[in-house]
Amino acid sequence: MQPTNEAILQFIWKNRLFPAQNLFTTDGKPIEILHPGYYNTDSGPDFQNARIRIDQQLWAGNVEVHIRTSDWYRHGHHTDKAYQNVVLHVVAVHDKKDCPAGLPVLELKDLIDQELISRAEHLLHSADDIPCHAHISSVPPNLLQAMVHRTAVERMENKYREKLSTLQELDFDFHRWFQIELFTAFGLKANSEPMRSLARKIPLQYLLKSSDQRVSLEALLYGVASLLPAEPTDPYTQELLLEFDFLKHKYQITDVLPAHVWKFHRLQPVSFPTLRLSQLAAVFSRWEALISAVFKLPDLLAVQHLLTTTASPYWSEHYRFGVKSSSPHSRSVGRDLVGRIIINAVLPVMTGFSKYSGRHELQEAAIEWLETLPPESNRITRLMSTYGFTNQSALESQGLLELKNNYCLRKKCLYCSIGYKIIKSQ
Repeated sequence: MQPTNEAILQFIWKNRLFPAQNLFTTDGKPIEILHPGYYNTDSGPDFQNARIRIDQQLWAGNVEVHIRTSDWYRHGHHTDKAYQNVVLHVVAVHDKKDCPAGLPVLELKDLIDQELISRAEHLLHSADDIPCHAHISSVPPNLLQAMVHRTAVERMENKYREKLSTLQELDFDFHRWFQIELFTAFGLKANSEPMRSLARKIPLQYLLKSSDQRVSLEALLYGVASLLPAEPTDPYTQELLLEFDFLKHKYQITDVLPAHVWKFHRLQPVSFPTLRLSQLAAVFSRWEALISAVFKLPDLLAVQHLLTTTASPYWSEHYRFGVKSSSPHSRSVGRDLVGRIIINAVLPVMTGFSKYSGRHELQEAAIEWLETLPPESNRITRLMSTYGFTNQSALESQGLLELKNNYCLRKKCLYCSIGYKIIKSQ
């Protein structure tokens, strides 16, 4: 049985899952693998900077891996200058002796454990969302935990990379970027896009100029969001309308969101954008302290306190302007939402600023915060827990989400240390 997937052969080569002694090229020359090279995720040869001794001569260069030798021509490498520095062609089956001429070939078909290939093929062709679920019990718990911790860090970095285009557009203005991410996080899933659009329409300096005037902050947010009523319904709305009329002329505001973009239907009333914007206004009244606790001297307790804001008193008896609720209710940001905001807005910004500024202690702090924050409970974390994974912190919750979505669903078992353990030594 030979691998049908080139990635399996790359996996075997990368991890040297074949006998290291008595190796010979297809033309009979002794070969010693000093270093297989580093896997290349971009275009070009599969492995770079390999070190190989062939017939007593040391070679340093690239390695290309194929199922068959003839794949070299089939893939067009003979006309690609990127492959001129290949020093070894590794194949499962050597089916064309003169392809390519002069390049040493190592054939692995008689050197690979057939059971290993079978296990790898089974995982890659599994129809299950968790391809290795039947074998996870054989993997040591410390290895499961290590992989989850690794994917948690990857998830944090991936979130930063996904948002990098926004940061570049803002010319690496991290405070402005932080503003946009905070707005987005406060909107949760239902209103994240309207919140993001709103943040882009309100320059940060406008918010900071009003940071000591709560009414001005709220009037600016509600006005640009087009959530203010056309006519005053009570003293609070009258004050907001008058203030926004003043600010609209002061800042020459003409670009506002259409009111229909906001979602109220099927939302818990405490998640209505009317309450969230009042809570968000309170965050910007504490902006300087929040910036210090995120960028200067990272302090999780301070950030949690600063994000645990309370909407204006009006919102204890209202969910919408002019409509009084049947009974008083909480108007504070809850613990769960604070955790989500930190995970989805604060930590990606800290990660990005750490990479941009070279202040590695910020990323270390971000990881420590994840370890401190309580775990999230959702469909995926509950599913993964049934297979023996622990979920005792936000670090593990985030790791489980990344593992399921970016590895299991995409069948990236060959790049997962859990898959490696199962394939190699089940």
